[in-house]
Amino acid sequence: MTAKESADEQASEQGAGLKTYSVFIREANDTGTTFITSVEAADVEEAKELALTECSECWGTREEPWDRDDLRVLGVAEGDVQIIEWDDLDD
Repeated sequence: MTAKESADEQASEQGAGLKTYSVFIREANDTGTTFITSVEAADVEEAKELALTECSECWGTREEPWDRDDLRVLGVAEGDVQIIEWDDLDD
């Protein structure tokens, strides 16, 4: 077995317990757009936490993230959902 094959196998074993989740997030007051992301996580709760962190950093900055108390998870889907079309309603 080559070093690359060994590294690939180790990475695969480490991620064996992870699933892909698509998470939908919006501002807690239901204004603004919907943030959609896919994350690798062990379970739904971890997926929501990872997605909330990603959203808060995307809408804010890493140094000054968006306040997570102002975000809410709309939903979680298993798998990497490919959005074909999305039309948020105007506020």
